[in-house]
Amino acid sequence: EHLQVAAARLAAGGPEGPAACDDVLATVARASATGTWPGPGPGGRPVGHDLAADAALVAAVRSVLVAERADGLALLPVHPDRWYGGAVEVHDAPTGFGRLSYAVRWHGTRPALLWDLDPHPGVGAVRLTAPGLDASWSSTEARGDALLGEVAPPAVAEPLLLVAEHPDIDPVMRRPGSAPETPPSELPDGGSFS
Repeated sequence: EHLQVAAARLAAGGPEGPAACDDVLATVARASATGTWPGPGPGGRPVGHDLAADAALVAAVRSVLVAERADGLALLPVHPDRWYGGAVEVHDAPTGFGRLSYAVRWHGTRPALLWDLDPHPGVGAVRLTAPGLDASWSSTEARGDALLGEVAPPAVAEPLLLVAEHPDIDPVMRRPGSAPETPPSELPDGGSFS
């Protein structure tokens, strides 16, 4: 039942979304190796599958990835902090508007969103949003890509160190703390740079 509540809170949007997302992800982490939970048996002893719990899990995880709203589809209505900088892919997700595929790739601190909505016959333009990544972005294009606004790293993220090194640099030069060699006092035959 708590999964159904979490899915509804994710679909509705608002300030309860991050807590609902955390609840869904924590529930997934507690699943068995086959992604199921035993159902209640006599005397409270767990037996077999609980098909209702399995279905609620699928609906809740779907709500983390795409939420159907009155005005369209919210892709990643909440973006979990622990997913920061990681790629996300969704393929052929069934929605009331049509089949949806999308991917998120990162360019530094800016996510790039690529999407493809194959709408059901008779469905007009569908408004797509990505509130978990960039609350100001929306599109009614069925296919496309967009570089979204910068997303600040979460406070719990490990610091990211970007080091630009030329791929042909001598491996000795890549070791931290090593002193560079003293340059030769004379230039080799072949001229000078002056």
